[in-house]
Amino acid sequence: MKKFSFHSIANQLALRPSLIELRAHRIALPGIASQEPLQRGCNQRDWLERMAALGIRHLVVPLNGTDEDSCLYARRHPSSTSAEVGMTPTVYDLAHRDEGFFARLQFLMQAADQIGILLGLSLFHAASTRNAGPFYRKANEQGVSFDDVSMPPLAIDEKKSGGKRRRHVSSLQKLEASLHSAVDWLAAELRGRQGVWVEVFRGQPDVLNYQPPPTSIEPLAQLEQSLCKRMAAALIRPGEDEEKTRLGPWLATPPGTHWIDLNQPHVAPFTVQHGLPFAQKSFSPASLTFNAENAGRRANVCWIAGESRTANRATLWRTLMRGSWPIVGVDHSESNGHIWKDMAQVATFGRQWAGSGYIRPCPEMLIHISDQDIASGKVSASTDGKGRYFVYLTANMKTGLDLETLPGAYRYFWFDTVSGRGLDFGDGICGGTHCSVPVPASVRQALLILEQEELPDPFSIW
Repeated sequence: MKKFSFHSIANQLALRPSLIELRAHRIALPGIASQEPLQRGCNQRDWLERMAALGIRHLVVPLNGTDEDSCLYARRHPSSTSAEVGMTPTVYDLAHRDEGFFARLQFLMQAADQIGILLGLSLFHAASTRNAGPFYRKANEQGVSFDDVSMPPLAIDEKKSGGKRRRHVSSLQKLEASLHSAVDWLAAELRGRQGVWVEVFRGQPDVLNYQPPPTSIEPLAQLEQSLCKRMAAALIRPGEDEEKTRLGPWLATPPGTHWIDLNQPHVAPFTVQHGLPFAQKSFSPASLTFNAENAGRRANVCWIAGESRTANRATLWRTLMRGSWPIVGVDHSESNGHIWKDMAQVATFGRQWAGSGYIRPCPEMLIHISDQDIASGKVSASTDGKGRYFVYLTANMKTGLDLETLPGAYRYFWFDTVSGRGLDFGDGICGGTHCSVPVPASVRQALLILEQEELPDPFSIW
């Protein structure tokens, strides 16, 4: 049997919906999130080149968090004695921008463009309770916080003191003004750049996951809608060529966004979700939870997190099986080396096997698998809708894998998700209600790729 791996497959020339072409590189959407490239003293080019050498070409940089170097607002550091009187060591001025940050951002975007890295910027963290960062109330000169948005107005009206109501309205106006300034500043830097995207909020729960949405989420969702509209309008340049804008800059919207015309050239060809997608607990149609809009027109990327190496790797592949490309926060420390390797395998899979459609959950093909194995994540499945199926397996199926597919003739490939090494392949598999695929011996974590034989053989050019 010939040896083969993810990396041994020749590049396909045709672009696929879940891929982005940038500087002659086919970039898959799985990627990593890190603030490290914006740190003062970081060798950005070396950092990006090490990342690209692994085959990962999608970087997301969280902005305006607890790290000062990734904050676009101006700041000052009071004297060390200020801590004794209850002041924070860093005070942000939300009315002015930090020119040092924008200088580092310019160099980062230039290096990413030259190397061929898709760069994403996440503008705000929308969590209502925080103890650090520019929107911690005691850490900015304006005295504002995201709590001003989620505070119910009726509860304030019921208070006897009208002064508290006026102070709340004033704080909310100051907060919105600072957010508008940040949107305008960043849009001015991104305008006209390709291979760059931006999202307004990160960390806000997906409103679609709640029926009905909690009242605490609605105000933030309305604010996000307003800021998205402002960013979309600010990215447009008068008289620009619409065809060139197809490669960016982009505005990435959360799942279920309907307030922006999806035909606008600056709307990203994918949506962004925070938190793991729902598990495939059964194969009933009611449990098939994913964004139908994404399945038809756009891919979905998902910020996830994990703890141990095994959990991280399994979480990556299960996220993919649920119809989302994973984004994981990492740095270049040795403790995170395994995450880089695991992400490299997922990115290579996305680049070589994504197909001509969008990845979507396909639990109905697991009708012969026990509900317990599906609910525990031992077996999960997806499809690209174009004749190719994917099954992620973390259990030893000694008797083989019995699936349900469309009728036809299929070939299969088994890969080790740890190393990308090919375990087995074959053809002549009959599809239908009982499509039996042999499983390599002693498989613990493996990926099955089952595709119709009419599709071009990816190994035919060896």
